[in-house]
Amino acid sequence: MCGALFIAAANGCGSGAVADANDRQRAEIIGGTLDTTNVTVVELRLAGAAFCSGTVIAPHVVLTAAHCVDALSADTVWSPEQGSSRILRIAKHSTYDPSQFADDLALLLTEHALESEVASLMDDDSSLRDGVSVEVVGFGCTEMGTNRGVGVRRLGVASVAARNGHELTLVAAPALPCGGDSGGPIFSSVEGRKRIAGVISHAGEDSNSVIGRTVADALEGFIRPFVAQAARGSVMLGYRCSYDEQCASGECYEPPDAPGIGYCTHDCVSSADCEIGVCQWGAESVGICGYPLPSPGALGAKCSVDEDCSGGQCGTHSPSRAKRCTTTCFADDSLKCPDGYQCLPNRQLATYAEACFRPEEPDTVEPAASGCAIRSSNSTRSWRGVPLQLIAALALWVRRRRRNSLAETHATDENRKWRSQNGWQGANVTDRFHWGGSGGCSGRGGRSLFALPKRHAN
Repeated sequence: MCGALFIAAANGCGSGAVADANDRQRAEIIGGTLDTTNVTVVELRLAGAAFCSGTVIAPHVVLTAAHCVDALSADTVWSPEQGSSRILRIAKHSTYDPSQFADDLALLLTEHALESEVASLMDDDSSLRDGVSVEVVGFGCTEMGTNRGVGVRRLGVASVAARNGHELTLVAAPALPCGGDSGGPIFSSVEGRKRIAGVISHAGEDSNSVIGRTVADALEGFIRPFVAQAARGSVMLGYRCSYDEQCASGECYEPPDAPGIGYCTHDCVSSADCEIGVCQWGAESVGICGYPLPSPGALGAKCSVDEDCSGGQCGTHSPSRAKRCTTTCFADDSLKCPDGYQCLPNRQLATYAEACFRPEEPDTVEPAASGCAIRSSNSTRSWRGVPLQLIAALALWVRRRRRNSLAETHATDENRKWRSQNGWQGANVTDRFHWGGSGGCSGRGGRSLFALPKRHAN
């Protein structure tokens, strides 16, 4: 078994910090030099500490190794040119096998756009033959058993010694990756233009080689669909989103009863302006079109898997009833349910542990809708202003706080009317982005993420 090349979080780069299934270590990096030119290469961090490397391939997308975001997972990306950005979404290759480091590829969705040039990907890797020189870049250590070099970007030249399917075996020529370089790019020049040929994965069977995973075969079924879904304006009205730029409408709204589950919407003056939901507004003259309560992902909303729910738990208290977003409770009232809910066994769990459900929910299991979405692991509403934009950001923040205060109270009369007209029982958050495999979605067309009927014409 070959060792991964991420940095052990507790020990930095020292004392056997390269994780290895058989506790083997590999030789230190040879011949690397400081790199200020490959600004697309970023550092992955865990709790502020150097962990792995990656490459910006789109403004909000970083390509890295899947084992960097597996059991121990990086939480931010950083570079001296671009600063730090929180990771919102992680997608690993559909056939990734951590026991063998097979298909060791992952994509990260970042909170902030990484405003720099982006790296190009190689779509034809037939030129990657034995003896071809490649460039490797990363933020890893420079000497095994020490912290030397951690957090500083370096590059070096390696050589392809062998190719086995989608795996490249690299040897020093004279450089070779070390701990912390996992996820970094393997660059190859094509007609004078440098492109990403692969991703640094793990140590080889001996201490003098490193294995990389090529990317050309993963473009259509994995990488391009993810990048398309993350692009500016790629998500349509009513679909799930992670940040404002992603929405064609320009606004990704996260309702207060479902933190982390945002959807694309727009401003309104009255419900007549809304194609989805109703206009939620109070003292202000401009409101926002929002789904009636419970919001998608909130307690009581329909769901398919745990990921659909803001609280991370999807279940049912009866096999004949639709699954709903829920939360843990205890029958002895030490942890109570909100009004209108009862603490009942969750039949989705083998232990039948209790969770909060509405006992009067219809005895029907509705089919899941089809579509695409990106899961937001945390709030999409963040303070993104910089000093020169402080006044504008403050005004926007105040306006949205007022909106949220209204939404937190309860459904308005218009809200209840819309619910009655459309048979609303809570949004169905069953549509998810197709990570990996074939037939990835772009986010355009098709049914709304939340599978709502069109608002009735007045």
